[in-house]
Amino acid sequence: MERMFWHLILLLLGMLLFFGGLGVKVALVQYLGALVGLVLLILALVWKKRFKLPYGIGLYLLFLLALAASTIWNQGKKVSLEYLILFVGGGLFWLVFYNLKEKLRDGILWVVIFLGLAFAELFVMNQASGEIVFRYQSLFLPNTPYLQHNHMGDFWAVVLVAAAYFLLRDKKWWTWSLIGLGGYFLLVSLSRSSYVALAVGIFYLFTRGKWLAKYRKVLWFFLGLALALSLFAGTTKTILFSRPYFVQAVLGFMRNPWGVGMGNFYIISSNPANQLLGMHGLSGFTHNLVLEFMVGMGFLGLIFVAWLTRVMLSLWQDKDPQNLPFQAIFITLGVNFLFDYTYIIPTMVWLWFMVLGLSYKEGGQRIN
Repeated sequence: MERMFWHLILLLLGMLLFFGGLGVKVALVQYLGALVGLVLLILALVWKKRFKLPYGIGLYLLFLLALAASTIWNQGKKVSLEYLILFVGGGLFWLVFYNLKEKLRDGILWVVIFLGLAFAELFVMNQASGEIVFRYQSLFLPNTPYLQHNHMGDFWAVVLVAAAYFLLRDKKWWTWSLIGLGGYFLLVSLSRSSYVALAVGIFYLFTRGKWLAKYRKVLWFFLGLALALSLFAGTTKTILFSRPYFVQAVLGFMRNPWGVGMGNFYIISSNPANQLLGMHGLSGFTHNLVLEFMVGMGFLGLIFVAWLTRVMLSLWQDKDPQNLPFQAIFITLGVNFLFDYTYIIPTMVWLWFMVLGLSYKEGGQRIN
C-alpha cells in the first residue's frame, strides 16, 4: 500500500512536469507547481521524523528574498513575479526530494524517460498534422516561426544521460533503442545547447562513475554524436555568432548595477550602446541563467552565483554512486541553462531542483 502511494506521487509529479512542458498557461502551471511543492513539503515534514535542510538553503532563501525585493524598483513586476514563483517552486521541490530521496529516487529516472517519450509522441503528431505551430516555452514544438530550433532536443539530452546510466549499470538492450531515438530527436531539434549539455553530462557520468577505462568506446560514441550533431546544426545556422546576448548582458550589467528587472533583457539587447562589434541580435532573454539574474537583479544576482557555487561544491564532494545519475542530470541541465533560455520552462527548472535534492547525502541542519 505504501509503495502504491509513492508511485502515485511520482505519477502526479510526472503529470505536473508534462503540463510544464506544453508551453501553454505557463503562469498558471507555475503557481500550480508551487502549490504542489508546498503540499509535498508538508507531507515531508509529517513523514520525516527529522526533517533536514540541505547545505546552501540559507543562500537560496536570501536569493529569493532579493529576487522579491528587486521587483519593487524594477520594471515588469508581473514577469518578475513569475520568475519568483517558478524558483520558489524549484526550492520547494529541492527540499522535498532531499528529505524523501529514499521514496522518490528509484522512480524519477523513469519519469524522465516516459516524459521524453510523451513529448516525442506530441512532436510526431504535430509533424504529421502539417500545421505550423510554435511556442517558445514548449518542449516539443518549435520555439520560433523559422522552425530552426526545438527545445525537445534539450529535454532529450537529459533522457540520453538517463539511458546511458542504465546502459552502463544494467547493460539493458532497450537502452540502445532509446539512444537511437534520442539521437534522431536531437538531430531534428537543431539545438546546439542540447549537444553541449549532452557532451558535458555524459563525460561527467563516465568519469565520476569510473567507467572511463572499461567503456571508453561508448564514451567516444556519445561525444562523437554530440560533435556530429553540432557540425550539422552549423550548416543551417551560425555557431560562433549565435550568442551576442552574452556580451550585451555583461555590458548591460555594468551600466545597470541595480538591474533592469527580470524578463526585461530586451531593454539591454535593443540599446545600441550594448551592441558592440556588430552584435545586433535582439532577444528578450540572455540565453544564460546566471547572466539573466545578473541583468535582471543587478549586483543582487551575485547571491545566485554564490548559491550555485556552493551547490556545485557539495556535489563534487559527494562520492555516493547512488547519487551519480542525478548529479549528471543536474550538470546536463545546468550546462543547458548556460546556453539557452530553457530556464523559463517549468519542467526543466523543477526537474533541475528535484535531481539536486537527490544528488548528495543528507547533511546540514536538522529540524526535529
